[in-house]
Amino acid sequence: MARVSIAILMLSFAGAQGQNDWCSNYPGFKDSDGDDCQTIVKNGHCDGADAYTVAGVSAAGACCGCGGGVRSSESPTPCTNIKPSKRWGAVGAKGHCETKTDTRGKQDVAKNKMMFFGDSDIEYWATQKDFPNSVNCGVGGATAWEAAKWAKKTATKFTPKDFVVFVSGENDVGGAGSSQCVGSVFKDFQDAVMAFLQSPNKPTVIYFGTKPEPGTKDIHAWYLKYDKLIKEFAESPVVGGRLKVVDVHSHFKTLGNPKKLYDNDDLHMSAFGYSYWVNWLHNEMAGCEDRAVDWKDSDGDDCAKIRKGAMCEHADEYKVDGVGAKQACCACGGGRSKVDVARLARKWTAQNSTIATENGHSATTANLTGVIVADDVPGIHLPPSVFGGANLLGSALLITCVIWRRRTRQAAATGEEENALVAP
Repeated sequence: MARVSIAILMLSFAGAQGQNDWCSNYPGFKDSDGDDCQTIVKNGHCDGADAYTVAGVSAAGACCGCGGGVRSSESPTPCTNIKPSKRWGAVGAKGHCETKTDTRGKQDVAKNKMMFFGDSDIEYWATQKDFPNSVNCGVGGATAWEAAKWAKKTATKFTPKDFVVFVSGENDVGGAGSSQCVGSVFKDFQDAVMAFLQSPNKPTVIYFGTKPEPGTKDIHAWYLKYDKLIKEFAESPVVGGRLKVVDVHSHFKTLGNPKKLYDNDDLHMSAFGYSYWVNWLHNEMAGCEDRAVDWKDSDGDDCAKIRKGAMCEHADEYKVDGVGAKQACCACGGGRSKVDVARLARKWTAQNSTIATENGHSATTANLTGVIVADDVPGIHLPPSVFGGANLLGSALLITCVIWRRRTRQAAATGEEENALVAP
């Protein structure tokens, strides 16, 4: 699917740690002197990159050849790009928003609205019901290369505001098979995202990831590689925190991936599946996450069902182990606020190679595995899925817990009544 040019997308087999990483440059990057990554690397100008930063980003961070870019730890495998003459798609001559579809016909699209943009997962989503002040520009069968082709024109013409909810990529590999190059589809995704991020209203893009559909098991490994690249891109400085990722694949797996999440074709979602997307999107827009994807109250209702049924009022009657929807679900005022703990962890671990704990033990951030319990902080039980390997989120949470405990004790000892939970 590839409109991949050597100037923009390069494959690197020499990671900083000797890994077989491959890498994609930040899309459209040019330094303050107007040079792109190809020019900078070709002329050997990486050493002076920091003198030519743009918006805090230099070639050292943006260009694979200078040690930056977005890297994947997956080893590259032989793959095939679809030639332009062989591409397929479903988007009409005026772009996604003005393509006549089976579900909505031909529509007049209002400007300056929240926008849903992408393929059939967007088209079949009854977005007007749950997000009435929005426009739906989904087209069944649409591909990532079509998204890249039309995103800039769409963003310029309709100036989406606040949020663009984006789904794309599954049809690219669905048509070409698992031999389709992940990097080329990812490059198209990047181009589309950047077009929206740079549009007049500067919306945040919320990407809903691939689904572990029962009917496409042979390409799930491809899906995971694609989502991994997007997650890494979302953490890069070029997007400035304005690309959010809803990890549908892992969320649905956590729920057991029951068939009732899907329509009869084992490919598209059912109304039940979409109820989770509605809940997760509301949470993402509010900067909140539920206590756990698979949390349920004593009546067997999860946060998505509680939101849909507006059942928060009586939530305290259905607690499990002292926790009800008012504590567990964002929809009821609970959940957890999303904070940039990864940034905190990077700053902390740059200054401290080990984390000293209260009981005299220490652990490097590369060995924070197993269940970690902050012994004096009730309710902090973090599973291996959170503290895995050199997981920065886990490191930051552990650091915060230790500091919370220390400062609480200090406050108690000095008689201070101020809030002791202060981020370092």
